[in-house]
Amino acid sequence: MFDFSKCALVLEGGGMRGVFTAGVLDYFLDHNISFPYTVAVSAGAGNAFNFMSGQKGRTKTLDIDYLEKYKYIGLHKLITKRSIMDFDLLFDKFPNEIYPYDYEAYSRNPNKLEVVTCNCQTGEPVYMVADGGDSQRLNNICKASCSLPFACKMVTIDGVEMLDGGISDAIPFNRAFSQGYEKCVVVLTRPKGYRKSEKGIRFPNFVYKKYPKLQEKLRAKNHEYNLLMEEIEKREVEGSIIVIRPEDIKGVGRLEKDAKKLTDLYNHGGEMAEKFFNQHKTDMDQIKIVLATKNKGKAMEFASMMPQNISIVTQKEMGILTQAEEDGVTYAENARKKAQYIFELTGLPTLADDSGLECEALDGAPGVYTARFAGPDATDGTNNEKLLSVLADKDNRKARFVSHLCLVTANGIYDYEGYLCGQIAKEKSGDNGFGYDPIFIPDGYDCTLASVPEDEKNSISHRHRALQMLIDDLKNVKF
Repeated sequence: MFDFSKCALVLEGGGMRGVFTAGVLDYFLDHNISFPYTVAVSAGAGNAFNFMSGQKGRTKTLDIDYLEKYKYIGLHKLITKRSIMDFDLLFDKFPNEIYPYDYEAYSRNPNKLEVVTCNCQTGEPVYMVADGGDSQRLNNICKASCSLPFACKMVTIDGVEMLDGGISDAIPFNRAFSQGYEKCVVVLTRPKGYRKSEKGIRFPNFVYKKYPKLQEKLRAKNHEYNLLMEEIEKREVEGSIIVIRPEDIKGVGRLEKDAKKLTDLYNHGGEMAEKFFNQHKTDMDQIKIVLATKNKGKAMEFASMMPQNISIVTQKEMGILTQAEEDGVTYAENARKKAQYIFELTGLPTLADDSGLECEALDGAPGVYTARFAGPDATDGTNNEKLLSVLADKDNRKARFVSHLCLVTANGIYDYEGYLCGQIAKEKSGDNGFGYDPIFIPDGYDCTLASVPEDEKNSISHRHRALQMLIDDLKNVKF
């Protein structure tokens, strides 16, 4: 079985062909696929940083939309900036002003990223780890890995002059294996069977004269690349490497500027990622989560939002008909009590929720007593009638639904809270929904929840929002 939670991700460069990788990684983000370790080089490094921060679509925007708008690649840049790309724009203005990079999200990600650069003095690869708390260093590492020889200036980090990591380790899968990972997913930007010319790169001896080791690496670069490709294809057959590669590069060159070609290749990346996912999704470790409820409908709602490697079962399906007493004074207490109770009986990850309605004019009531606001034998009808009665002389009708989710696993407890704000109507209306839906008008609507179509209501609900927070955080959950 190919266990992706114990597998490394390896990202090749390829200049603007990196939009293929962007399409692959955006698909991964959509399907909550993550890796404990990523090693990336050149354009792959830029993709990796956005993958680690969870900023879906950022690479696509920078490489396609902003390329067309800001025209940051070209010979004119080589003349004016001494680099064929406007690095001031790419590694300062873009991440810090125009399309801010989420350094905090990157820092929170528990997974590890190494970026490959080339030490110009030794010609050897340097595997660098960027700290999200030092934005300048992070951007310099990415800049160094993307600095093409002959076309870009060297970048100095820690007193060492560096260039494109592809010079010294173009496809760093061996680095991943050296870190203890037995298997890798390798994203390439060339079709199967591609090889570089064995003639190698030719340039006058005075170029990089002060860096003889760099000269050696550059002249051997094509041959070394071809050897890596042969090893990849061999390991692919053996099963220690899975490759995602384009079937067609759509005519995209290293410094491509054609937005349509780039978009086509980006979309192709998503297609190949989907093909990869469909081929290997049965190999992913299936995670079963018990939902602390007997309500099958609620379980179906939760299951519909979960990634495909997570299955939801109710406590009733597990043969558990009892539940914890909900005597907590907060939603969090009640949700945690319910989740821990079922977890102790099953030993499986357990998810529980507690929700309620809070009215501003009533200092947060009904709150945790929402379901029994009209008494221990309350019904939806009597609860609605009582709330309308106590608010009859109140001008402030502001209210919000709250949903608190608690996930208990063998390795931790995780809490998430979602809200739906609105106001209490003067009278009941609508035929759909349950609970307080007939008297609650969500912000942005002129009708009650009971008049909103079921699918739309579910998509804006407090429970949906809390669940989305959990799903977005799954990469940090230790099952």
